[in-house]
Amino acid sequence: MRNFNISIIALLESHHKSRRNILQILSSAIVSGHFSGEPFVSSKLLLHSHSDADDDDDEAAFAFSKALFFHIQNPNIFAWNFIVKAYSRSSSPQESLSLYNLMRRRDSPLFGRCLFPQKGQELHCLSFKLGFELDLFVQNGLISMYSLCGLMEEARRVFNLLPVFVRDVVSWNSVLSGYLQC
Repeated sequence: MRNFNISIIALLESHHKSRRNILQILSSAIVSGHFSGEPFVSSKLLLHSHSDADDDDDEAAFAFSKALFFHIQNPNIFAWNFIVKAYSRSSSPQESLSLYNLMRRRDSPLFGRCLFPQKGQELHCLSFKLGFELDLFVQNGLISMYSLCGLMEEARRVFNLLPVFVRDVVSWNSVLSGYLQC
């Protein structure tokens, strides 16, 4: 079973992939049960379902990706991220908010209390060591992570260390939603 997953991933990463090849790989994954039962495989197939589309074929590729996404039994964070991003770039970007809300309503450990806050602290230390202390994207991620873990003192510390002129809406929303969840 594991070798089959590796074969699917290897085929997806090959340089000779066309829409037809993607459909063949997808068919094989569906028939074998790996599409619905393996989140990593389904996420990779979802990504490739849309990545090779021409600009003329963008809406058709989006419709195909939507259909694939809604057949995944337990979408992982990568699948959710992909489909929310795809909706935000579609002709109906407001739907991305509905999907985000659907993701939050599901029984997802992503939005529960953090199980391993020490791993987040390790990432924080590593980001500091690598010089990302003023990188807004990284710092917003840290604020959000600490907030989700219920560690509001740490979230506020990261927020306060961001210069005022660097903070954005995401920074403010992350820290405020953290306080609302406590």
